[in-house]
Amino acid sequence: LEQLTEKYRCQLVIKIEPDCAEDLIMEALRSLGDSPGTVPVLFAARENCSEVYIRSKRYSVNPDFGLLNRLKEILGHSGAYLRPV
Repeated sequence: LEQLTEKYRCQLVIKIEPDCAEDLIMEALRSLGDSPGTVPVLFAARENCSEVYIRSKRYSVNPDFGLLNRLKEILGHSGAYLRPV
């Protein structure tokens, strides 16, 4: 995974669903803080039937399988994914 993010510019997308509990969001943010790196983090939310992306100024990560699996456990299977730039 690290080789892919080095070869292809990627961003980590965190989907925030309207019904997502605040404690789950806080847990996801702690996981992001535990994996600092250079890959930008985007938060995605639905607004007026379209998806809005907000780039985090605070978080950039070193995505690995452990981080992605933790985020998927917290936010659901489609709650975190890598997106090419």
